[in-house]
Amino acid sequence: MTLYKLHDASQAGEPPHVHANTWHRVSLRDGTQRMTIAPQTSHIQLMCDLAALAPAPWFVLFILQIPRASDRPGRYQSPPMAPDDATNLITRFSDFLEQDARHNVWLAAPGSEITLAYDEHDLVYAYGPLDQYEAVLKRRGFSDAEPVIPNPHSHSFHPQFDDTERMIVGVEDFWVVTPLWPEDER
Repeated sequence: MTLYKLHDASQAGEPPHVHANTWHRVSLRDGTQRMTIAPQTSHIQLMCDLAALAPAPWFVLFILQIPRASDRPGRYQSPPMAPDDATNLITRFSDFLEQDARHNVWLAAPGSEITLAYDEHDLVYAYGPLDQYEAVLKRRGFSDAEPVIPNPHSHSFHPQFDDTERMIVGVEDFWVVTPLWPEDER
């Protein structure tokens, strides 16, 4: 059964909110260009496909903002990884990453400008070669439209994923763990 991390709290019963396969470019205050991508499904696969444009090594950053099982919030950064190892890692936990809102996950390739961040609102923020990202998204039928997050909305933290959280944060000799940054706090 598919669980959802984002719900429309303005409707009775708070039904799941599913995005409409859109993307939109934005310019941040500091001049950085970014693309906000709102996939209906397969967020992790999309991240892996977009990150494939980057050379090795890659890093995975798992940001546990609201722990349910481990009482260990923090930023969990992987060592440098081969692209296949990074994609295998996040694909292994894709159900948890796509269906539960207690965290964010990032893929970054420091040898390039590519950084991808997947957040609790089911949005992927893409930094780097925006024209190349746009071509991939258009081939997949995405359209240019600003994503909509329902207001008000709610997030789900499913107990079914507590063991997965424990498994991820429990590999202490793998991650470099640092405290949450102020912008990570919810």
